[in-house]
Amino acid sequence: MRIISICLLLILPGSFCYGQKLNVTGEIRHIKCPDDKNGRIKLNIKGGKAPYQFNWSDGSQSDYIVNVGSGKYQCTISDANGSNVTKTFYIKKGQDVDVRYDISEKKSISFSVNDNNRYRIRYVADDGEFGVFSSSKSNNVKRKNYKVYVTNKQGCVKVFDILNSTDR
Repeated sequence: MRIISICLLLILPGSFCYGQKLNVTGEIRHIKCPDDKNGRIKLNIKGGKAPYQFNWSDGSQSDYIVNVGSGKYQCTISDANGSNVTKTFYIKKGQDVDVRYDISEKKSISFSVNDNNRYRIRYVADDGEFGVFSSSKSNNVKRKNYKVYVTNKQGCVKVFDILNSTDR
């Protein structure tokens, strides 16, 4: 069924229109990595009467917000008829890369990562040596400091230091 807008022209300047109810939906781009600020919400407006005004909880005043972090965002949309709709949207936080490691007395290190599917463990040692640690078995290590980079399947990177790896 199609709704037809009916407008009454008043003797005074302007008009008052009855028509489709103001309907707002949102397209959300969630965050892949926990500390990213690349979330986005784009509003889709149907009904009501243009022009529309937008008032976001972060102070923005357009039909979209970009480069925002995870969290709750609210927008009040007003149309030319004076109708208001307030919508709440949530941008989800990406999964953190949770890494655990264990250094044995036998000069080996093993890793445990919360993302068991795909991840890569790279390192750079304080003497300039670099390479890849195995995620499925123990790795022989020398007495030095390592900066370790663990990347998960979303491309999120966790960086941490292992200091004097065999000095235990």
